[in-house]
Amino acid sequence: MQDPGGKAPWRTLDATLAFHSQLLRGAHAMWEERRIALGRLPHRGDFSAREFMRFAGNISLIDVEREPLRFRFRLIGSTVTDRLSRDHTGQYVDTAYQPTYYEAAIAGYLYCLSDKLSIRSFGYMAPAGKDFLAFESVDLPLSADGAQVSMIVKCSDFPTDQTW
Repeated sequence: MQDPGGKAPWRTLDATLAFHSQLLRGAHAMWEERRIALGRLPHRGDFSAREFMRFAGNISLIDVEREPLRFRFRLIGSTVTDRLSRDHTGQYVDTAYQPTYYEAAIAGYLYCLSDKLSIRSFGYMAPAGKDFLAFESVDLPLSADGAQVSMIVKCSDFPTDQTW
């Protein structure tokens, strides 16, 4: 999706998981190893806090609410809030994003819900007024019951030398 001002693309999804970031590669590998070992979608409690420490400031937790379907930022890491100069912790995604950006903002979450797989996204942070700031992220679905996605862990990185 192009930024409404015609600038750089805001967000592109990549199901092939062709990560540029070693950080994201590591977060995805940890999630994937757990998913395979458990034979189901992992639960938040299937990971120790220590395992996530190396990703700490880059992690956001998104709660999935149903009936109606809504996404809420439970936590947004300090690296993310510093880079974006904003903190939407506790807010719903549909109130945090302008309508022109909302559909692209939740596209990865919807993919996680329907396919129960992780998804990579990349682009520029136009919704934060920073269409010059490149980002790459991975959305990792978690499940309270092993089947239905109840939370999404997003790990984000902000490469300084990336041009998509």
